[in-house]
Amino acid sequence: MKRLMGLLLLLGMGSSVAMAEESFKLDFTNTGGLVQDGWNAYYATHEVQSTFTAQSYSAFGTTVTVLPTWATGALNTCMQMINRGATDTANGNVRAYPTDAASDFNLITDWIGTDLRQAGDPLTITISGLPAGEYYWKSYHNDVNNINQGSFILTVNDASGSHVQPSMTTSNTGDPAAVMVFETLISCNGNPISFVFDGTGATDTYLTMVLCNGFELTQARSTGAALLDAPGLGNEFTLGDIDVLSWKPAIDDPNVSAVTKYDLTFTNDPNFANPEAYRVTFEDIAAVEPVTSFSLSANSIDLDYGTTYYWRVDSYVTWDSSSITTPNPIVGSLWNFVIRGLVPLVETNPVHTLVDENGNATLTGLASVVTTEYRWFKVGVNGDTMITDNAVFSDSTTATLKITGATSSDEGQYYFIAYNGDPATGTASEPSEKAWLWLPHITSHYEFETLVEGALVDSVGGFNATVNKDDENLTGWTAVTPAELAAGLPELGGNGLSFGGNQGIPATYTNAEGTSVTEGRGNFVAMAPGVVDYKDLTISAWVYWNGGNAWQRIIDCGNDTNNYLFITPGNGTDGGNLSFALKQNGTEVSVTTAALPVGEWSFVTATLSGDTARIFVNGEYKNKNTITFDPINFAPVNNYLGKSMWAGDPYFNGIIDDLKIYNYARDNEQVALDYLALKGQWICDHEHNDLEYDFDDNCQIDILDFASFAATWMDSYRIYPQAQE
Repeated sequence: MKRLMGLLLLLGMGSSVAMAEESFKLDFTNTGGLVQDGWNAYYATHEVQSTFTAQSYSAFGTTVTVLPTWATGALNTCMQMINRGATDTANGNVRAYPTDAASDFNLITDWIGTDLRQAGDPLTITISGLPAGEYYWKSYHNDVNNINQGSFILTVNDASGSHVQPSMTTSNTGDPAAVMVFETLISCNGNPISFVFDGTGATDTYLTMVLCNGFELTQARSTGAALLDAPGLGNEFTLGDIDVLSWKPAIDDPNVSAVTKYDLTFTNDPNFANPEAYRVTFEDIAAVEPVTSFSLSANSIDLDYGTTYYWRVDSYVTWDSSSITTPNPIVGSLWNFVIRGLVPLVETNPVHTLVDENGNATLTGLASVVTTEYRWFKVGVNGDTMITDNAVFSDSTTATLKITGATSSDEGQYYFIAYNGDPATGTASEPSEKAWLWLPHITSHYEFETLVEGALVDSVGGFNATVNKDDENLTGWTAVTPAELAAGLPELGGNGLSFGGNQGIPATYTNAEGTSVTEGRGNFVAMAPGVVDYKDLTISAWVYWNGGNAWQRIIDCGNDTNNYLFITPGNGTDGGNLSFALKQNGTEVSVTTAALPVGEWSFVTATLSGDTARIFVNGEYKNKNTITFDPINFAPVNNYLGKSMWAGDPYFNGIIDDLKIYNYARDNEQVALDYLALKGQWICDHEHNDLEYDFDDNCQIDILDFASFAATWMDSYRIYPQAQE
């Protein structure tokens, strides 16, 4: 490929390849930071994932969107948005520079990037909404901290394919003329293009930053080269649906007066090194309309399944200004199209689904266009079963499986396989991802009535649990007592499970690596993996809290400190509130209310419904928040009662009784009735209470509300004319 990538250059900021007039310029900067004069700003907050959003701009007569992303599982601390402001002189390493908005320094002193010491590399910048065409790309990579100099590989993914520029190194200069600049030509077919910055530096502090200050995109004008007509760049076709290649003559350029000859090359090799490449020359066309199309079939060119084809038209032109015909061709752009393969490809996987109150639902997927039929399967212990139409399932040979009146026997995991041709003889896709079909019901119930050899029974779901303790028997430590049965909620009768909090440890100790640490030691319960692996859920329990330090856990289910859900009776961030939180890939969101009371029984309920989390105490709705994470996405392996994913958090001190888990979100009325079955006379639904005259907020308009209203009956601020004497 003649134009695989542009040159990697150390150029002054004034240097440039030939540019057209219309361009889009974007400066990456920390929220509130300075922006290069005449440039657009992409704002985000350093190491705050939620601020790195898709941001849109007006450019090229449309809306262009820019989205930076990091690798799956990236930590917030990987997500860099650095602003080396005038006061940023840490360690004396930042070069002096002016701060006026017109200065080039406003571009090169702030940047987006990746810290290779943290999980998350590589950084990908995706640009969508660009009109089809070709663009000049120019990006800047500089840190004015004069000891930082990261290295990286840059991969450009555009309509012509993926192109790699190896071994790039950022500059660390305060001189705009010496900033590292990368330039290339980009092809766009209307689909998104992306730039992947993959760090290659060592983990040494000063070699770990992979960064981009900003970039310019400029529409490429015609330079005498032929222009693409059809097929569109990167378009996909089924075999037999494409035959004619066409282009627009370079005479469309006002600087070109005539086209004398075309050279067309057609091949399946993007580097044009294939000796079997088809080449043809169109000559003697100066006096007539130049040939602008080419039939593949008429020239006995056979296409094949699953192949990308490349073609280029080089033009011999006469320039208006000189009337001189070029002795060498104006090399055209590299164009391509794709013939789809025979094998269907899964494009959209089905999602986990909860049937409605009537047992109805749909599971939907999608495979590539060569697909002629679908087959759905249910996962089984002794082999998977193909679904056929019956009283429960319909449309089982299409992309959408309909479920009507499902019962408990229909609950399970489902997937589809797509076929090109008859499933018995045709070509099959790989199986799609599996999706759960759930009926709403209680899935686990720990009654804590018996404890046999350290085992606790889940009487519903079979996710049995064991009592455990963290006790490394270090010198000077008192042995930790395992969790044990104790008197439970009186209204239930029987037992609950008592947890002793932190036991028998000094404030700090030296671990095996010789590091001084403060770390809790206590008892806890470990439930089996899968106990909370649902999209929506409800967790409820009766809790007697003895108080103590913040961040104790009633329940904590996760894999590490970056992926978990928990309920704490009192957190340490906003006044010690009761908190229900989920964290996925390093981002945590919670819903909170006042801390649990100490020394009494409370009924704690947390629900997750779609993107809404709610928290209830004693059957009463307290608060809600938007949480977009689903527990099944990270499928917790470590499922604890009384213990945190964080080693330094204290162990729970109190009693837990009658823990229940559901695979759906119980509504406000159901939660209230769960409480009222054992305690209380009524519950106020504060979330839905919209009674205008409920002055005392007791969820009922009664005589006291009437009295409040009547107390001001006939009060008036009217002014009447005075009577004449």
